[in-house]
Amino acid sequence: MSGVASEDAIRTLLRALVLDVFDEHDAERRAGAIERVFAEDADFIDQTGPHRGRADIEAAVVNLHARLAGYRFRLTSEPQAVPGGGRITWAFGPPENPSRVTGMDIIVVRDGQVALLITFLDPQGGERP
Repeated sequence: MSGVASEDAIRTLLRALVLDVFDEHDAERRAGAIERVFAEDADFIDQTGPHRGRADIEAAVVNLHARLAGYRFRLTSEPQAVPGGGRITWAFGPPENPSRVTGMDIIVVRDGQVALLITFLDPQGGERP
C-alpha cells in the first residue's frame, strides 16, 4: 500500500502529538512539531468543538496552557497502530495531581501526517480542560 504510513511511523506520530505538541510550552518548538505532525488541513475535534488547520490547533493548545497553567501531559499507554491510524492514552494535571484529567487520542493518518485527531476525555468527577 503505497503512501500508507508504517505502524512504527504512526506510533511515533501519536507520541509526538501528545508530548511534542500538546505538552510543549515553548512556542517555537511547538510550531515546528505542529508542522511536522499535522497535515496543513488537519481536523482536531475535542470537547470544545472542531478545530481546522494548524493555526487552529496551535490556538487550542495555547488556550489549554493558559487555562491550566502548570499542567503537564504524560503517556499512560504505549501507542497502538492500525493501517492508517492509531490511538494513545494520556494523563494531564499539575505536579501534585498528574492524573487529574485522563483521555485518549485517536488519529487518522494521511501521507505520513495526522489528518484527523479526535480526543476523548474519560468520564470522571475531575476537572475538564
